[in-house]
Order: sequence, then structure tokens, then C-alpha cells
Amino acid sequence: MKGSSRSELDGTQGENDGRVPAGARFESDGLEALIAKANCDRGVRAGRTLRGGAAPARAEEDDACHTRLVESVTPPRLEGTYRVGPGRSLGFAEYGNPHGAPVVWFHGTPGGRHQVTPRARACADAMGIRLVVVERPGIGESTRHIYPNIAAAADDVLALADRLGVHRFATAGLSGGGPYALACAARAPERVTAVAVLSSVAPAQGAEAVEGGLMALATKLRGLLELGHRPIGDLLHLGLRAAKPFTSQLFEAYVAISPDGDKRVFRQPGMKRMFTEDLNTAVRRQAHAPVLDVLLFTRPWGFLLRDITAPVRFWHGDADTVVPLAHAEHMAALVSDSELRVRPAESHLGGLDAMEEVFRTIRDLWPNADGQAGAGS
Repeated sequence: MKGSSRSELDGTQGENDGRVPAGARFESDGLEALIAKANCDRGVRAGRTLRGGAAPARAEEDDACHTRLVESVTPPRLEGTYRVGPGRSLGFAEYGNPHGAPVVWFHGTPGGRHQVTPRARACADAMGIRLVVVERPGIGESTRHIYPNIAAAADDVLALADRLGVHRFATAGLSGGGPYALACAARAPERVTAVAVLSSVAPAQGAEAVEGGLMALATKLRGLLELGHRPIGDLLHLGLRAAKPFTSQLFEAYVAISPDGDKRVFRQPGMKRMFTEDLNTAVRRQAHAPVLDVLLFTRPWGFLLRDITAPVRFWHGDADTVVPLAHAEHMAALVSDSELRVRPAESHLGGLDAMEEVFRTIRDLWPNADGQAGAGS
């Protein structure tokens, strides 16, 4: 494949052989680039809270991730759109090893398909992870669409995987992406091997609701969001487009007021460029997804955390002022196979520095041919 190409999926089972140049784009009726089979092992840890830093890394992987980290931001291996229904498409970008363990990444709010740190892109390649970022409706290349609840959004991902005949994959989500990663596990427990959740929003409605954080304010404004999400999204788009010339200054201002742990993450090579490019790309056409995310967060999610059987690993900063640590503790207590890893002195986005540990954990939790836990590859 050279340059731009178009791929049509006829409903038969198959796999992408991965021989796609960096930066290639295509439009597809299916999820051809989403998920590849993997032969990684699985290991289970239950119900722990870890504080004080990351788990130990394998030296050769740690070296590979560091040596590949450069000032330039590596472009996606593949990006384009998936057609998921009449007049409706989802934007995507793919990073890492095309033959690796498939992980569907749900970006934060706001964010888009390029919200993957430079180090995460390098680690995905070095550690055998096929990372696919799917943009939610109303941002980037994804057609604006209102789901009745978060669980229904998971159905789109699962349906697209069905069309490829793909059975197993892991999910991971940052902040507003966390509920969507969890929804996939709730909807298809036999298919989702593991879930990684970083600084995630917690339920604000229903039997598993928790109070506090910015979602408490959003819940009070739910009526306004239900009635006015369209014009609010339009206004947000206009504001973000007007701010485009000042994204560098806005990034620096955000870093200046961040806790020391987050400042360390933001000052890593390529991070400023990644954040500014992702935001500018994501809102070029529209910016409804952040509003729709908040709207769905204020509704019942359509599933219960206590019903999730896949292993779920939480990462959360103890200085998070957007989503309090208590929310992660609340969710971890509800999931039967869970572990919470507390990131000291980090706020809402510091967990982006944990992606190497996230990938390693997902690999270690991957089921082998017997469906048993292993130590990873």
C-alpha cells in the first residue's frame, strides 16, 4: 500500500497483515486495522492498592522505550475512518506492532486519535502492542452521534470487531475514556481480556454513584446538557478554534498550575507537541464529543461495575483535583478482580507516564491457549 488507499470489508473473516507505511490513511466499512491475534500469557492479581510508584520493568523493554523516545512525535502507523452505520463513521489511528496484542485505547475528554504520548508510541512497538485509538462521535473524523448510554457506545466497538471475526482484545482508557473501556468489559466479558483505567470518571448516577469532583457540578447541569448539547458543542468548537493560535501558551499555563508530578510528565520530550497537535486536529471540524461525554457521564452508564469479571487495573494520582482518588477507590472496591495503583504527587494526567506499566500489565493478563494466567511474554 502506498500513500492513501481504500479498503472495503465484505463481512468475511480476516486480518490485516500490517504492511502499512507510517502515516497511511484509508476509509473502511470495517475495522480492518483494529485487532490482531496475540499469543501472550495472563497473570491475575486481586484486590490490592499499591502506593509509591510503578511496578518493576523488564530492563530490555525499559531501554527500548527510552532509546526510541525522541523530540519528534512518531506519526500513526495507520489512520482513517470506520463506517459503522448509515451516514456514520468513527475516526481512528493505529500505533505500535501490527502483529502484537490488540489494545483499544479510549482517549480523554477532550482528545482525539493522536492523544498517545511519544513514549507510549515507542513502547507499544517495543513491547508487542497493537494500539488502536478510536475517536468518539463528535470529535475528529467521527460523525456526531448521541448514544443512549455508555454501554451502547461499547456495542459499536464490539460490532466492528465481529465483522473481522476477532474475538479477544484488551481495553484502556484515560479520564473520560475510562467508562468506555469498562463498558466493553461489561458488555462482552468473554472477549475483553483486561481493562486498564487511568484517572477515570466514576458513575454519577445509579446504585454505584459516588459524589464529588467535577461530575457533581455536571450532574446539576444535566437538564441544560440534555436540552442544549448541540449549541453548547457548537460554541465549544468556535472557542477552541479561536484559541488555536494560542495552544502553546495555554499548554504552558496549564503546566504552570499543575502539581510537580504532572509537570515532570508534561516536560518530557515531545509532550507539548503531542497535546497541541492532538487538540488542533481533533477540533478542526467539530467539538461535540466533550459535551456528549459529560452528558453520558451524568446518565446511568447502562452497566454495573460489580458485574465486570475481566481483570481491571486502576492507576490514579493522589493529587487529582478533577477526579478525586476516592472515586478510583470506590470503583476498585466494586470490581471483583481489581487492583488500584496510586501515583504519588500526580494530578489528573500524570498517569500518561504509566503507559509502559499499563502495556506490561495488559500483556501479563493476556490469556494463553488454555485460558490460564501466565507471566507475560
